[in-house]
Amino acid sequence: MKTTLVNNNGSESQVMEQYSRLARRYDLRWQSYILSTLGFLKSWINMKASEKILDVACGTGALEQMLVKDHPDVNLSGIDFSEEMLEIARQKLSTHPTVVFLNAKSSALPFPAESFDHVICANAFHFFSNPTISLSEMKRVLKTGGRMMILDWCRDDLICSLCDLF
Repeated sequence: MKTTLVNNNGSESQVMEQYSRLARRYDLRWQSYILSTLGFLKSWINMKASEKILDVACGTGALEQMLVKDHPDVNLSGIDFSEEMLEIARQKLSTHPTVVFLNAKSSALPFPAESFDHVICANAFHFFSNPTISLSEMKRVLKTGGRMMILDWCRDDLICSLCDLF
């Protein structure tokens, strides 16, 4: 399965090709941005070790890597559209059996209803072609009383607009 992603500048297949091609260099290329945004997000999660977390569009598993430092046995699931990005995530977290990565659609999450205490989507929501459906799916898999967190670009910001062009 593939997550349906598009942006204003290209088709879903172009975005998928771009991220698959960049997978090996992604962490190094975006290191400062990843540390800044995901570090900020991590501070907001306020999770307990017993909670289950879903990361939608998890990329190379950078958030999962941050979370297991504090909670090595936390139950994490990540989905992404790029198998190349997921390969890197799986390599990074291969020693953590409670972290699972799946190639799946954000609009058809492969989990039962009310499976997760936290559903997170960082730096990718602007690519989803059907954001309403994706939000509905994220809500469906979120436990009653759980938290959904979306951190994304602000297209009103000049620098973000320029980055989005490239």
